[in-house]
Amino acid sequence: MMWPGLVFAASVFFTPVWGQTCVGGPIVGAFDPNVDYFANEADRITPTYAKNFEVVYKKYYKEVTIRAPSSQAVTYTLYLCNSTVPSTPGTTAIAVPVSSVAIGASDIYSVAFIERLGLRPTINYVGVSPQTVTSPCLLRQLESNVTKSFIATDSLPTTVTIGFGTPPANSNIPFISVVNAMRAETSPLARAEWVKFFSLFYNNERNASATFANAIERPYKCLNNNAPWFPINVAWIGAKTLGAPTTTTFESIDVEYNTAFIRDAGGRPLILPPSSKQSDAVALLWKTDLFIDGTETPGSTVTYRYTDLAENFGVQDIVSDFPFGKGATRGRAYRPDQLRNPSGYDMFPQNHWAKPELVLKDLLDVFGDTPASGKVYKYFRSLNEGDPEIRVGPASCVDPGKPTPPLELPATINCNAIRPPQDNTLPEPGKGLGIGNGKGGSNAVITTVFVILGLGSAVLAGVFRHELREMWWRVRDGTWRRHRNGGGPFDDVFRQKARQGAIELR
Repeated sequence: MMWPGLVFAASVFFTPVWGQTCVGGPIVGAFDPNVDYFANEADRITPTYAKNFEVVYKKYYKEVTIRAPSSQAVTYTLYLCNSTVPSTPGTTAIAVPVSSVAIGASDIYSVAFIERLGLRPTINYVGVSPQTVTSPCLLRQLESNVTKSFIATDSLPTTVTIGFGTPPANSNIPFISVVNAMRAETSPLARAEWVKFFSLFYNNERNASATFANAIERPYKCLNNNAPWFPINVAWIGAKTLGAPTTTTFESIDVEYNTAFIRDAGGRPLILPPSSKQSDAVALLWKTDLFIDGTETPGSTVTYRYTDLAENFGVQDIVSDFPFGKGATRGRAYRPDQLRNPSGYDMFPQNHWAKPELVLKDLLDVFGDTPASGKVYKYFRSLNEGDPEIRVGPASCVDPGKPTPPLELPATINCNAIRPPQDNTLPEPGKGLGIGNGKGGSNAVITTVFVILGLGSAVLAGVFRHELREMWWRVRDGTWRRHRNGGGPFDDVFRQKARQGAIELR
């Protein structure tokens, strides 16, 4: 029996249930609990890169577990909406497919994933101000009242079947926060694979698998396989406070995730630890060939310029002297904030987790850019060249009912190319003679030691041979005893030769 909107108390003995009226659901004909409704492999998903969610398929429901580093694992039971509610104590039962979704402020990143599935019209409520939304098509839905904004004290209607993120105080529907679990995925493809997670609530696994494989994984790996190795040091760092270099801190942005992007694009990442001082940031800038300024400026309608970079890092007098201030033919300082909504909110933070192939393409273009290249970036713009920001609003939504179009790759590109291996890590001081975490350095040191020992052995052998002959003649002519009280001829010669050898080796 389906009880729409009814909430049972959560405990280890009872399964909270959120149901919905299901007309013409995924089950054709009468429900049969003995039938495996997920028998077709195409209707199942298996995470390949993502580590923080998993799904176990039963005959007519699926158990989805989310793991975040700072919290306990949570399991949800997603059952086919015209089947019986399974008995799964300790989990929250939700009827699927869902038809109306709310997105809380903490998980606004979810919008881009649902858009990739072509399911944007199901987003009917967002827990943020419309001014902060950066998706052009979601802005259009807000403009036409298909989507509404809610605040913490609101109650959502029972037509909403699920929410992602922070719930309102009076929520009577299940809200699932996944942002921490997603952020804990440290590779671009692992975060992007969460598109499969969202598909579980729509019974949309087949579409999600195809979308990930063909529109995300394939172009990403194709670009990565063909990426050259650029001999450039890349720093992606930001200031935590605008215009206060002596009192604020600096750090690498989303360090493991963005480091993976830099490596996959062929650059050498430079890392600035969290809460670093200005002096540490400036020291790193002197080593930086290409700089990505990740300083956040949400809601700013004033274009961020190269002079703002200089002010925020406190380097106004020397900003042109850094390697990225000159570059081979021009300066190489960038920001991934080319697209902003009319209120000045940057699209990149809310959008790029679901579209890593576009970020990688931008980085490849940025790393290999020249003034005559004519490259068109999706997210990035040059600060040295004074590239403008582009305002995107509801009018920028071209196909509101369609999923995100895939990246078009050049027809001549060989996606099966094998990228030559290269250690892309900068050497650390005192870590050996080789490049890359001392790789090769230890071998070089060992080889050097053996060479020195070999030379020393040869010298000593010659000395001993010479002195044995000399000792023999001294024994013959009676001068041997002269050496007994003060040390033998071996002792004298060894001390002298050892001193000479030490000086030579030093």
